Amino acid sequence: MTSEDIYKHLLGVSEMEVDAESLQYRVIRCPHCNFKVQTVYNDCRQGHIMAKCHKCKRDLIFNLQYFRTQKRYSC
Repeated sequence: MTSEDIYKHLLGVSEMEVDAESLQYRVIRCPHCNFKVQTVYNDCRQGHIMAKCHKCKRDLIFNLQYFRTQKRYSC
């Protein structure tokens, strides 16, 4: 444990929050109206989620493998 981890622990920060700091997230949008439906962290690579779009009121089922982020290469 580093001194920063000990300091966060003494401040009462839970271990889940410390673990979540290193995660990146991605936004999943409705395929019909492009409204932000769900936010998913990068450790969710496969599986399905069900979400409701609050703009067009549709119930949607997403396969997370289709929404994985691709590495971007800069030229």
